[in-house]
Amino acid sequence: MIGLKSSQKIAICVMVLCVVLAAAMMTTYALFSDGKTAENHIAAGSLKIELEQTAMTGNALAADGTMTEYDGFVGPVDLTESDAPVFELENICPTLWREATFEIGKGVSTVAFDSSVTVLKPVAGDAASEALLSQLKVTVSSGDGFADVTTFMLSEVGDEGKKVDLGTTLLTDSAPKQFKIKVEFVDSDDNNAAMTGSVSFDIVVLATQSIE
Repeated sequence: MIGLKSSQKIAICVMVLCVVLAAAMMTTYALFSDGKTAENHIAAGSLKIELEQTAMTGNALAADGTMTEYDGFVGPVDLTESDAPVFELENICPTLWREATFEIGKGVSTVAFDSSVTVLKPVAGDAASEALLSQLKVTVSSGDGFADVTTFMLSEVGDEGKKVDLGTTLLTDSAPKQFKIKVEFVDSDDNNAAMTGSVSFDIVVLATQSIE
């Protein structure tokens, strides 16, 4: 075993301590840092879709029992503020029909939307009303020149409603989305079963900003 004198031991300890201190000093002087604060503000936009009824065409039962052109619409009607029914028909008879024209998005500037209209499940309380459901035809028309047509009977509307996609549209102040809904009491051999019947149903129009 090789031994060290006391003077040698002290020298070794001093050298080790110097190395440790040097390393610590180098680490300390390397930690320069600087920073800046950037403020952030994120606000959600607001969106309001307007729905107007701009027209109502069709026919009406005249006092002499003949059909005449319907001319009772006073409009346009802002349906975002009014809860008045669009179709309110009393004493209807076979071959009577009404067609309402709607506009979505008037007043909205340059926003693309996917839109749809859904006829909710109608309410019918008795056998005559159930028979009337199977004799009321609904037609939804949209697209260029209203060429996209979907037709169904009210009796076909289930619990989830009947949804008709109206497509994607770039809505601007000058070019709102237009569509039509027509309700017609069809002429059939079973019309007598629907006498005294009455039904009611809601229409839901939905526009969702397109993400494509």
